[in-house]
Amino acid sequence: MKAIVIGAGIIGTLTAYYLAKKGINVTVFERNDKCGAEASDANASQLSFTYLNPIASKQNFNKFVKNFCQDNDRNHSSIDLKDPEFYKFAIRYLNNMRFKNYSFSRERLIRTSLKSRQKFEELIAEENIEFDYKQNGKMQLFYDKESFMQAKFFAKKLIKEHDIPMQGFPKSKAIEIEPALNKFQDNFLGTIFSPIDGVGDCRKFTEELSNILKTKFDNVRFVHENVINFIKDGNKVKAIQTRGNQYEADKFIITGGAYSNEILKKISLKAPIYPCRGYTIITDNNIGLKTNITDSKRKIVYAPIGDKLKISGLMDFKGLNAEIDPDRLNLLKSLAKSGFKDLNLENIEVKSGLRPIVADSIPIVGKYELDNLYLNTGHGMLGWTLSFGTAFNLAEIIS
Repeated sequence: MKAIVIGAGIIGTLTAYYLAKKGINVTVFERNDKCGAEASDANASQLSFTYLNPIASKQNFNKFVKNFCQDNDRNHSSIDLKDPEFYKFAIRYLNNMRFKNYSFSRERLIRTSLKSRQKFEELIAEENIEFDYKQNGKMQLFYDKESFMQAKFFAKKLIKEHDIPMQGFPKSKAIEIEPALNKFQDNFLGTIFSPIDGVGDCRKFTEELSNILKTKFDNVRFVHENVINFIKDGNKVKAIQTRGNQYEADKFIITGGAYSNEILKKISLKAPIYPCRGYTIITDNNIGLKTNITDSKRKIVYAPIGDKLKISGLMDFKGLNAEIDPDRLNLLKSLAKSGFKDLNLENIEVKSGLRPIVADSIPIVGKYELDNLYLNTGHGMLGWTLSFGTAFNLAEIIS
C-alpha cells in the first residue's frame, strides 16, 4: 500500500511514523525546507495529558462576553468580526456549550489524551530522541472558590475513573512544590497539580523523528514541495500534483493543521475548523521556575524548558494570518509581568502560530468525504499533547 501525507508538522510526521511501522510506503509532502517549522515550532511545549477541558464551555463563554464588551484588542481573545467564517464557527461553539455535548467532548478528550500519553511513552522508550523532555508536572492556578471546587471535583473524578495521579492544593502547599510561586504577585486560592505532565521541544522532536524516518525506514521519503492540485477518479483521489510532478497513491492523508482547508478546497471540500493565532515568548528563566504553570485567570502558560522559559497565550481569530501583531505581543508581555514582575522580557525570541480549532475540541481523525481521503487535524491548542494518540489511531484505521 502507498500513502501520501500532506504536512510535516508533529501530526504529519507522527502519522508517517506509525504508517511506516505497519509496512506502508509513505511519501510526506512539506512546503517548508524543514519539518515542524510552523505551529509545531511556535507552541507552548507543554505536554498536558491530564487536566483538559473543551474550549466550548459556559465559563469560557461568559468570560469572553464580559471581556469582549470592554476592549477587543486588550482581551485574551481578539476577533475579526468581518469574517463570515467566524460566525459559522461561533454557531458550532454555542451548540457544543450544552452540558450534554460538553461532558461528552470532555470524556472523549481525556480518553484521547491518555491514549496519546501511552503512545508517547512507548515511542520515546523505543527511539533515541533528544528534545529537552522533562516530566516536571503542571499546576493550574485558580482564583475563586467556585472554580477551584469544580476543578477539585473533576480531579477526583479523573482519579477514580482513569487512575490519574493529581491533587488539589491550597496556595501554601503549591509554593512548597514550586518555590518560584512565592514571588507570584496575584493572590491565587489554590492549584490542581498533576505530576505526570511534562515539557518538551515539539520542533526538535519533529525534526529528530523525521531524521529517524529518513535513515531507519526504507519505506518513507520526504518531498519538500507544495501540493497545488488533486486529481480525482470518481469518489477517490488518484494523485496529487506539485509544481513539477504528479504522485499517485492508495491513501491520501491531510495533516495541514490550520491550513487543512486550504488544501481541502483544491478538491472542493471543507472541514469544520477555524484558525486561531497564538503567541510564544522565549526568554531566560531568571525566576527559576521548575514546574509548568497554567494561569486560569490570565489564560497564559509558563513552561520552563532547558535553561529557557516559554510564555504562551492569546487567541486571535483573524483568519490565516500568522504575523505577529505588536499590540497583542505587548499584551502578552503585560499579562506575564503582572504575574511574575521579575521576568526578564528585554531580550526575547517571539513566535506565533495558527492552531486548527474545532468547536467540540475533538480532533478530526479518519476517512473524510472521499473513499481514500483521510484527515488528522483540528487539535486546537493540544496538537503536541494529542498527536501521538491521533496519529496511532489513524494508522490503525488505514491499515
